[in-house]
Amino acid sequence: MRTRVVSLVAVLLALAGCSGHAAKARDYVAPGDLVTVTGLVAYPPGKAPQLCSPFMSTVDNPDPLLECPGVSSTLVLSSYVKDPELGDYLTLTGHWSPNSLRVTKEVTGPRDVSFPEVTGFEHMSVPCPTPAGGWPKGPPDWSAMNDFALRHRVLVQEVSASFQAGRDRAAIVIAATDPAAVLAVLGPVYGPRLCVVQSRYSVQQMQATRRAYDTLTSAQELPLDLTDAGQPDVRLERDVRDAATERFLRAAAPGLVRTAFWIEPVARR
Repeated sequence: MRTRVVSLVAVLLALAGCSGHAAKARDYVAPGDLVTVTGLVAYPPGKAPQLCSPFMSTVDNPDPLLECPGVSSTLVLSSYVKDPELGDYLTLTGHWSPNSLRVTKEVTGPRDVSFPEVTGFEHMSVPCPTPAGGWPKGPPDWSAMNDFALRHRVLVQEVSASFQAGRDRAAIVIAATDPAAVLAVLGPVYGPRLCVVQSRYSVQQMQATRRAYDTLTSAQELPLDLTDAGQPDVRLERDVRDAATERFLRAAAPGLVRTAFWIEPVARR
């Protein structure tokens, strides 16, 4: 028998809120806190069982699972004696410390949670009125857009394609700090295909968010997208809301970041 491990977003992550609100005494998870977490248990030969975090892609694993795939984070399980039914996810409660979990309770089966659908690079909604005759047919030519965005990073915060009517029509959606300046240059190039939205975030707010994300992730690219309203949107997926993540959320622009965490707090010390 083979176990089908499903997407981390669809099954195993829970929405944990947005940035931009003052933190309570301690909103993050610290060593010793009681937490809950869902995953598959692996049984490495001669080692303690491990709980495998969700995977970014669908993979096949033999039963029993002997090790966590390389793309997943792991928690070494202590005080854990009951073997799960092969192929089942477990929701475990226990005291967390980095890389390990002292298990106090086990529930077979995943929690019924999911991360709300986020607009991707190609999505269906356009936050501008439909032009007469509909959105232009065919895929857009990105060369002028890309060149403008590279030369005017302050003006263009994010760009997305929105496909309509069975994907044979497309609009270009832009979140801009100065829509008039963008339309003046790109309007003659793209005509009715262009949809430019005034971003609710200032240049300074986006720069502060990028700097904080660089600090959090050692200079990885900010996972920026657009909402259906054409506004910048960052989805942050982390194993745990630790102190470093909390510092990033405090520094990020209010309302810009939505979060999902694998390890969720139950009680704090």
